[in-house]
Amino acid sequence: MAYPAFSKARSMVGATALVCSLAAVASTAAFAQSGKTITEWDQQTNATSSKVLRDAADRFEKQNPGYKVEDSHVLNEAYKTKLKVAFGAGEPPCVFESWGGGPLHEYVKAGQIVDLTPYLQKDPAYRDRFLPTSWHAVTFDNKTYGVAAENASAAVIFYNKDLFKEYNLSPPTNWDQLMHVVQVLTSHGIAPFALSNKNKWTGSMYYMYLVDRIGGPEVFRKAVDRAPGGSFADPAFVEAGKYIQELVKAGAFAKGFNGLDYDVGASRRLLYSGRAAMELMGG
Repeated sequence: MAYPAFSKARSMVGATALVCSLAAVASTAAFAQSGKTITEWDQQTNATSSKVLRDAADRFEKQNPGYKVEDSHVLNEAYKTKLKVAFGAGEPPCVFESWGGGPLHEYVKAGQIVDLTPYLQKDPAYRDRFLPTSWHAVTFDNKTYGVAAENASAAVIFYNKDLFKEYNLSPPTNWDQLMHVVQVLTSHGIAPFALSNKNKWTGSMYYMYLVDRIGGPEVFRKAVDRAPGGSFADPAFVEAGKYIQELVKAGAFAKGFNGLDYDVGASRRLLYSGRAAMELMGG
């Protein structure tokens, strides 16, 4: 799930309106430098999602005469770098997209992010529009610093129906069936999974979903929060690593996967061209 976020704004009225209209989080220095120009950064580079954000900005401008929203859409990895440089230089955007968790927490600890808790408390109905679990990634010390951009996002395995039909395969429902699919596909020179792991988060999806299936969501949450009994040495993490190694040794991922770049569409091309049969990815 992706989260937009704010750097601290001079006008808290403007910032609150932006959170509501752009589903984001925001910085004082940025507003002070830009007057009534609000900068918004995200990594939504496809036409559909960037239009959703632009439409929201247009609505905000109409409802708040005198304000102008300048939106910027940057590819995933370049976006992460650009954001780090901007915050380090003290010139962050007013509103930005964040994945929450550790990276956002660093900006919070540095006092660079708006605490949205008071505004959310004023409008409980707005907060209730979101799934309760969506707040975990942007809440630190019982204070909330972000609003979910996507109320629910499912990660699924896309598969090439033609390839499955050609080799008489059915979508697997358990691990043994999955390994059978892997064996059949590799024997015909087809990569079972299209994985572009140069970006690292793509490969971590396989690992973390295995952790979730083995130990449940609380195992990960307790490890991240350093809660009593929580640890990344938990047997669920170890077991998930073993499953990943089984996949790697069986040739489940396209050759050279650690050098393939997801941002330029490497894994999607493998899937579309029929050189790979499946891909784990979010909506």
